[in-house]
Amino acid sequence: MTAHDETPAEIVELERVVQAAVEEMSKSDYLDPSGARELLAETAHHRAFVSSSTSMVDIAAGAKRFTWPPELNEAQRRETVGRLLGGCGIIVEYAGDFRFARPEVEAYLAAWQVVRRHPRGPRRWDPRTWKYLAPQPTWPWPGSEVHLFLAALWWPGARTAVERQLARLLHERYRDPNVHFVLELVRRNLLPGSDLGPRTARLLREALTGDRLDEQDWANTAGWLHQLDPENAVAELETIVRFPLPGTSDRRRLLATTWLLKHVPDRGRGSLEILAANLCGPPPERFEVARAIADLDPALGVRVLLQLANTPDMHDLRADAAIASGRPGVMAELVEHGRGLSDEARLRLISELLTRDRARGVAAAQRFAATAAAATRLRVAELLKPHDAREALRIANAVAWPPDSVVDGGTRFGAVILIGKIDPAKAIPALEQLSATASVPAEIRLDAATYIVTEHQGPVTALVKLAQATDVSRTHRARAAQQAGRIEPETGARLLVALAESAPLDSSRLDLLKKAHALHPKFAAETLAKLAGNRRAPGRLRIQAVDLAGPALGKPRRLALYSEIAATADDETALAAARKVLAADPGQGRRLMAALAARTTASFPYRLAAAQEAGREAMGSLRELSTTARPETLRLEAAQALAKFDQSSAKSALKGLVKRNQGQIRIDAALSLTGTSAVDALTRIACDRHEKDTFRLEAALEAKKLEQKRGRQLLRDLAGNPRNSRALREAAQRHLKK
Repeated sequence: MTAHDETPAEIVELERVVQAAVEEMSKSDYLDPSGARELLAETAHHRAFVSSSTSMVDIAAGAKRFTWPPELNEAQRRETVGRLLGGCGIIVEYAGDFRFARPEVEAYLAAWQVVRRHPRGPRRWDPRTWKYLAPQPTWPWPGSEVHLFLAALWWPGARTAVERQLARLLHERYRDPNVHFVLELVRRNLLPGSDLGPRTARLLREALTGDRLDEQDWANTAGWLHQLDPENAVAELETIVRFPLPGTSDRRRLLATTWLLKHVPDRGRGSLEILAANLCGPPPERFEVARAIADLDPALGVRVLLQLANTPDMHDLRADAAIASGRPGVMAELVEHGRGLSDEARLRLISELLTRDRARGVAAAQRFAATAAAATRLRVAELLKPHDAREALRIANAVAWPPDSVVDGGTRFGAVILIGKIDPAKAIPALEQLSATASVPAEIRLDAATYIVTEHQGPVTALVKLAQATDVSRTHRARAAQQAGRIEPETGARLLVALAESAPLDSSRLDLLKKAHALHPKFAAETLAKLAGNRRAPGRLRIQAVDLAGPALGKPRRLALYSEIAATADDETALAAARKVLAADPGQGRRLMAALAARTTASFPYRLAAAQEAGREAMGSLRELSTTARPETLRLEAAQALAKFDQSSAKSALKGLVKRNQGQIRIDAALSLTGTSAVDALTRIACDRHEKDTFRLEAALEAKKLEQKRGRQLLRDLAGNPRNSRALREAAQRHLKK
């Protein structure tokens, strides 16, 4: 008999138990002798796949396996079924019902029933069978015992179908947790003659050698392999550590070592030694693994970390390795000599070294600072401050006051601040000295002067000097003055006014005066008034200066300045200034407007606008404009404005417009007249054969609105005159009919 033909011992034992029960049940007079096994299997199948809570008596009594005499009623039949089940040897009474005495017997019978129905095993195209032995999301599977016996019972006759499903379970996508099912099959030897064990072990070994699995999955895989073949599992993990394939990370080798230490400590210790001596991953990974080795074996970990601290291709991680080793001597040596480390790495070492060995840390910092760049020296001084204030102060002074100007201003400023922190008495003097140093950028000088008042509540002296310094830009001087003004408003305003007086005669001067006014309005008012009176200044600035200084100057002076601007500035500025006066003093404002309207050099629209705002004060200009302005529409506007004050002159001008023009302006001029004069003017237009028909008809209609009788007569004349166009005659006739 071959291994393939052998029946698993577990199946043999279960079959013996079931057969004994079948023989016992077959003694019943009511049960078909060939139906006892099927009855037990159907009952187990129902409980496994339909409902485990259904009464076993109900399940069995409903089967078609019994032949009942007619004299037995339902209750007697159920009682008979109960005695039959309870007496078969594999079913016992339980909580008023029955259950299988051994769960594995129930699972075996349920599986036997499935195999009896589907002897060809699970098939992809048959959904009734493909669900069996399919991957599950958790382990143990629901009904895992049934599925184990399914695989065992299908194996002799449907081996290919079973192997196909088992291959799915071992696929990387489903392996966790379904490999447990396969391991259970192998452990219980339910598939005789199968190579499932070696094949599964091979798959697990392949998974262990790569880096595709995360740490948890990898550890699980190692555990599964160990369940299958403990000795080979250990050997495989040792190989991963000792002879890693290309691409195997140090992290994975560490994981293998950790697993070995946990399960086979003696062999794990050897792997740990080999791993420590042969780290080969990228620098960050080597450092990470070295730290982990130190957690497992502190002495060995220190040895590895020291090796990394002296390995050039670890780059700045050498500093971290030295720190992790806890050896001050190694840290000091790296600080002093560098050996390719960046300044940041050496600074990290100093910080750590000072807390472990102060004297050695100070000495190493001194030697490092002697050759380091200024910014780094400042960092060294900051680190030294809590441990050796005198040495920190010496280094800070050297950075703040270099013999040449190669140190950037920001670094010098930082050094000066540090000086003040170490020796508060020197804080303000050092800041004042820096703010007065011409070789330092203006922005830094301003920061230093500002720091005195904002952080030390010191005097504004440095800010005042900076605001007066001729070697600094006007922008920075103004900012210094403003900062001073926040503490002493009048001082700040005085400095800004002084700056403004030397600034160009443009918006920059006004901006400075605005800043001064914001600090001290009264102090800035006189300079603003002076700017307003400067005829060389742009007119817009002059008006803005008066607007800004206004409240501090008083109304009479403010109006006088606006009036002066109106008299001396360009036309547009003069008009804007005059309007300011008009709003505050209408009488004075109208006189100013009249003067602007009389400017013969100005444009007609400008003069008319001024005259309209001047009103009666500009009657002379309105008379002139009503007869001379161009275009004619301006004459009309002038005449209309004039009519409010001089109807006679306005009437004459309007009649002149009617007489000498063509088109719509004649209509508008005529309608601007009153009474009979308006009708006469409209009649003139309607009767003018040189005028367009549309305007002649419009004039007649407008006349009709003013005087019905004369207007209708005009329409009749237009309609009846054969010399008029046919269109005009017909239009006039239509309006007569309305």
